[in-house]
Amino acid sequence: MGCTATVLVRGARAGHGTTTVASACRLVLAEQGFFNVMESGAYDGGSPSGLTITAIRGPDVTGIQSAARLPGPDLLVVIAEVGRAVTPEHAAGLLRAAALVTVAVDPEVSLANDSGLFVRRFEKLRAFDELREWLTNWANLR
Repeated sequence: MGCTATVLVRGARAGHGTTTVASACRLVLAEQGFFNVMESGAYDGGSPSGLTITAIRGPDVTGIQSAARLPGPDLLVVIAEVGRAVTPEHAAGLLRAAALVTVAVDPEVSLANDSGLFVRRFEKLRAFDELREWLTNWANLR
């Protein structure tokens, strides 16, 4: 029995980790009874019956500019790169995000994706701990 809420994961730009974030969301939320996680590019609509997540890598200025054209997300997931001038907190403020989660760039995630073993290795990927906790708490409040 799944929840009827829709979770929309949209990307600021290609290559910003949208598919990886959407996959992580599907895995976490499936355990909570959610089965309707959609992935989209720079979709300008929201997810009125659920949760809207925007994924952005860096954060970089070009990605922020692209995402700023969209309505503010319920959750901003920043694939955080070390040494960026713009912080995840700055990006969340600029994008009017209600909440922020960071996922550190981690070679283990890339290796899991490239080898086709992301689903099997997901529970061991510590980079997603904050996202996993946030989504579990959100699902428990529904």
